Amino acid sequence: RLLRSAIWAWRKDRAKATRVAARGGQLVAALLVVYAVWSFTRNGPIGLWYFLIAYFLYNAASGALQQERLGDLTQGIAVAPLMTTVFASTSPGTTVAAVVRDLMLPQSLRAVPVVYGSQFVGLATSNDVRKIDHDLWSTTAIDAVMTKAADLPAVAPEDPLAQAALRFTDWPVLPVLRGGVLVGLLDRDTVASYLRSRGGTRQR
Repeated sequence: RLLRSAIWAWRKDRAKATRVAARGGQLVAALLVVYAVWSFTRNGPIGLWYFLIAYFLYNAASGALQQERLGDLTQGIAVAPLMTTVFASTSPGTTVAAVVRDLMLPQSLRAVPVVYGSQFVGLATSNDVRKIDHDLWSTTAIDAVMTKAADLPAVAPEDPLAQAALRFTDWPVLPVLRGGVLVGLLDRDTVASYLRSRGGTRQR
């Protein structure tokens, strides 16, 4: 971070500063691996600590590069253009069996939002469904297995796409909310496809 700040102050270019600092971090990590090997042959297991330090340093540097690349590809782009506003949903009390039979299977959905009136109350994913025994699907309400809205990462239509992309983690879709009302879904595959196309365009 100190190196990036110094380069940024010197060159007045945050992106270049991030790339140079990250590459420097990766280089230091590689040198630490070499030193770790030498230390291991001389001092035994204590050399493993250098391997661990190199691992975390390399990951941190690579993460900084990825975030900078993501920011570059999504600069000026909000969530709204990529979200879908036409989506299937279900209501609390609907059985897991009905959601799987009527929505997930025929529409190949990995996640189904659960809404009560106009309010978004949760998201049920295929992973949530798999956690309960198939014999219980017909007697279990979808809201018993869903992840509640308060426990979900959510975005707004005007949020920067780069910010939204970092919130996906293990979620296949993100709810797009305005005042607690579900106005769209942001699909991870859609974002990934967009980034690939933007990346290919930049390289031409």
